[in-house]
Amino acid sequence: EGEKTGDAMQVDPLTTQTWLQGCMEGVKDPEVLQQTSKAFFTMQNSESGASRFGLLAQLVVDLGPAFSHERCSVKVRALACLAGAVEGTDGLSVPLLKLLGTFVLPHAGLVPDDDDDDDLGATAVRDAAVSCLALLLRASLTCANDTDDANESIALRLRFAKEGVEQRCRHPSQNDYPMDHDNAQDEYLDDNNMQEGLSTLSRAKRSMCFSLIGAAVTAIQSEPATNLQKHSMENNMMLRPQLASFASFAAQCLHGESDPRCLSQLLKLLHSIQITFV
Repeated sequence: EGEKTGDAMQVDPLTTQTWLQGCMEGVKDPEVLQQTSKAFFTMQNSESGASRFGLLAQLVVDLGPAFSHERCSVKVRALACLAGAVEGTDGLSVPLLKLLGTFVLPHAGLVPDDDDDDDLGATAVRDAAVSCLALLLRASLTCANDTDDANESIALRLRFAKEGVEQRCRHPSQNDYPMDHDNAQDEYLDDNNMQEGLSTLSRAKRSMCFSLIGAAVTAIQSEPATNLQKHSMENNMMLRPQLASFASFAAQCLHGESDPRCLSQLLKLLHSIQITFV
C-alpha cells in the first residue's frame, strides 16, 4: 500500500489512508501524490454528492498525522494530496468549501521550520497551502440557484483569498502579537504589515499571492449562481461592503510594486475585479 511504482502510486480504492503512508515515507515527490489523488477523486464523481464529500472530509481526517507532523516535507505532501482531491472533485458544497478553507488557511502562515535535509522546508509548506487554497477557490460549487448559498460562497472566496495572502505575507517579526485578545491577529495583520511582508517575497511568490486573489474573482464571475451581473440589485447591495473591502485590499498590493510582470498581473486583476464587481 502506498508504494511508488515508476511515476504512479498504488491506491487502495477503499480507503484514503493509503496516502498517509505515502506522505510519511512512501512517495517523495508531492506532484505524484497530487496527481494520484486527483485521478482517484475524479473516478468518484459518478458517486452521490454526499458520498464524495464524505470521502474528501475523511481524507483530511486520515491525513491528520501528516498535517501535524514536525517535518515540513510531510506537510507539503499532505497538502499535495488534498490539492489533488479538490482538483479532482466535481462540485463542492458550500459547507465543505468553508471547512477545507478554514483548515488549509493556517498552513499559509508562519510554520516551524525543521532541520530535515529535504528541500521542502517551511517556505514550501506555505507555498503549497496557497496553491491548495487557489484550487479550492476555483473549484465549482453545488450552490445552484440558492441565493443564500451563493452569497455565502462569494463571501468565503473573498475571505480565504484575502486572508491567504495576509498569512503568506507574515514574517517572523509578526509572530509576537497578543494571542489572548479575540481580535488580536486581525488587528496586528493590518494593511501596512501585509504590504511590508509582501515586499519581502520574491517576484514568483508575490505573483502566487496575486493569483490567489485572481482565483476568487474568476470563480465568482464564471459560476452562474455567483455571477454578480446576474444578481438582483438588492442582493448585490448586501454584498457591497465585502466587495468594496476586497477591491481595496487588491489595490493596496500595487503599493511599492516595481516588477513589470507583477504590475501587469495586478493591473489585469484590478480590471477583472472592476468588471466582476460592478
